[in-house]
Amino acid sequence: AHAMGLIAFYGIAGPAILKKESGDLRRAATLTPPLQIGLVGLAAESALLAILVQQAQHGTLAIALFMAAMAGLSAIGWKKSGLDILAAIAAAGALVVLMAWKDVALHALAMDENGLWSSVLGPVARQFLYWMLAAGTAFTALGCLGARLKPSPILWGGLGGASAILFVFGAWGRVDALFSVTIWAVTGAVFALGLLAAAYPGRTRHDAEAAQNLSAGLLSIGAALLVLFAADRLFDQLWLTLVIAALVLLFALLAGHMRVTLQGSVAAALGSLVTIRLFVSRSLWLDDRSLPLGQHWLIYGYGVPAILFLISSRVLKAAGYVKSAIGLEGLSLGLLISLASLELRVLIGGGVADDEPGLLEMSAHILTWLGAAYGLLYRQRLYSSGIALWGARLLLAASVAAILGFSLLALNPLVSGEPLPGNIIFNALLLSYLAPVPLLALVARKGGSLGWKALKPLAGGLALLLVFTYVTLETKRVFQGPTLLPWSLSIAESYAYSAVWLALALALFVAGLRLARQFVRYAGLGVMVLVVLKVFLWDMSSLEGLYRIASFIGLGLCLVGIGWLYQRFIQAPKEAAP
Repeated sequence: AHAMGLIAFYGIAGPAILKKESGDLRRAATLTPPLQIGLVGLAAESALLAILVQQAQHGTLAIALFMAAMAGLSAIGWKKSGLDILAAIAAAGALVVLMAWKDVALHALAMDENGLWSSVLGPVARQFLYWMLAAGTAFTALGCLGARLKPSPILWGGLGGASAILFVFGAWGRVDALFSVTIWAVTGAVFALGLLAAAYPGRTRHDAEAAQNLSAGLLSIGAALLVLFAADRLFDQLWLTLVIAALVLLFALLAGHMRVTLQGSVAAALGSLVTIRLFVSRSLWLDDRSLPLGQHWLIYGYGVPAILFLISSRVLKAAGYVKSAIGLEGLSLGLLISLASLELRVLIGGGVADDEPGLLEMSAHILTWLGAAYGLLYRQRLYSSGIALWGARLLLAASVAAILGFSLLALNPLVSGEPLPGNIIFNALLLSYLAPVPLLALVARKGGSLGWKALKPLAGGLALLLVFTYVTLETKRVFQGPTLLPWSLSIAESYAYSAVWLALALALFVAGLRLARQFVRYAGLGVMVLVVLKVFLWDMSSLEGLYRIASFIGLGLCLVGIGWLYQRFIQAPKEAAP
């Protein structure tokens, strides 16, 4: 088979077939007939030897002959630039033939304590491991050398990185029990160090600088995956997540030192992996009280990655990796906000895996999001940042959606029927409906940074709705106790609504006059219209005796007072202006 391949390749044109004029495999139209015949001969040689390996049940001599053929393909690819893809084909062929080795290990016979299928080693497990590591080392070294020396470094860099990953991971996947987890971790780390050494910038030619940069980036990606493999062997669950977060900072520092374009993307990808693990991994959402700080493991589980991401973003931005730095800054912001929300979940709800949040907990979340949105808007006013802008927009949108969907509807005590926590004054209504109002006002004042022109009137309308809901439900709490019912339980309660709404209308109208805010005055007039409708449509038929008289007298006095205030402070200045 070897003789057939060599004769087919060199028999017609001899060593001249390796010259540039014979053609390029990437462009099939340029292949000369001698090179076409030679490539067919090499393909036949490789196929026959692969079949021989299978027929000989992966005997040592058969594997050696096949590997010699793959070495020959790699040598031809090294010698002739137009055929460099043959080296990648040889690596893929070696991997497929070795992974098809039977009787290496028997799987799916039992489960270990983590619920993973364990394996029982076969009689040829050690031989398989030696061949895999030897082939992986050879092709990794070949790819790293090609990335440094050859005129088309991208293919060689991809060959080096892919070979290191696939051969090491393939060997572990079949004979993991042959080595301890420490040895496997060391193996992955050694291959990763080799790839990083090859990716370290050396002498470059100006016409090939971009290609060599991309090649070094491919090697760096392979190194990152191997470091993850090594970390996964030594750590588990939360500790693995924290180690990956530390790797983010490591690769960010390497990016600033090596100046490899994809290095910043590698750091950002590792940061995304940490974030996904923290939000998706079921093992992190089981309230594991054996961790340090118990249920409050969130402080370091989310806080440490957030700090590391923020530092990494600063390092990457200083090194010129702006997009990656922005991505890590956004992940850091998301983790910090999540930390605050999850800590509230633990403190109020009892744990991250507890039941659905109640009104008090959801109110605390909304206040946290509004406060964070205001902080980002303040930061946006100091210096513009896409993360601050979109973070504030998303937080504000989430807060408004939560207020409308939960505070006013689903978790409203009139709808849910759940008892209100707290006493008459200091209860969940205070946090749910009154506390968000000043935060909405602060956000609306700096709303120009968001680019939303309709923010102020919408925020004002929502604030008015929250205040009105608060005074109404607080009145119900005074008369009905912790469990609120939609209807009135007494004539005094029904009259109290008219009284507190009148007081609210007057307060809004006076505040509008003092602050010179027309929309606040209109809000007071709107509430006054609601009171008038209630008095004439409800109180006239429902109230009796002194309550009805007091309702009409109070309404009349308020209307007279509002008319006097309007004439004194609004109409008179307008008439005096001309």
